[in-house]
Amino acid sequence: MVEIFLLLVFLIILIFIFFIYKKQITYFFIKICNILFTKRKDIIKKTNIYKEFNKKNKILLFFI
Repeated sequence: MVEIFLLLVFLIILIFIFFIYKKQITYFFIKICNILFTKRKDIIKKTNIYKEFNKKNKILLFFI
């Protein structure tokens, strides 16, 4: 019984870490896109990529 409880706690912690990691990756990705597109002055492309990114990762962006 104790082993099962410990396993559940461990899994919850892993999921939590995974979400934090995902959040950082998304933030990093958006930041890189912003830097790239502001250097090239492609405002239209930047917004289009951001919209596409929003569609694909609505749940993920919710955690940010």
